[in-house]
Amino acid sequence: MQHSYGPETITIHHETDGVYRYSVHDYTNRFSNYSYKLSSSSARARVFRDGQLVNTFHVPSNQEGTLWTVFEMNNGVISPINVMSYETDLGNINKSHDADLI
Repeated sequence: MQHSYGPETITIHHETDGVYRYSVHDYTNRFSNYSYKLSSSSARARVFRDGQLVNTFHVPSNQEGTLWTVFEMNNGVISPINVMSYETDLGNINKSHDADLI
């Protein structure tokens, strides 16, 4: 199993109207249609607001997929999604599986 050097950080300095979706993609195994690598990675996403930890998400264990859709944020409200799926095309990640998320 490969390990990253993280953590990776995303900062929103000024939130604008709209829905923000946070996902983690297993780029290395993106062409696999049967992979548990991301699920077995022990990945986690921690969300901070004003320097305070407000949410922690853990990758679903024992589930196959190369895309972990972690959460959405709308007007500062964080809604957990926590869904594993497959995606090979990086351009589709922000719109992948919308029907499953509603």
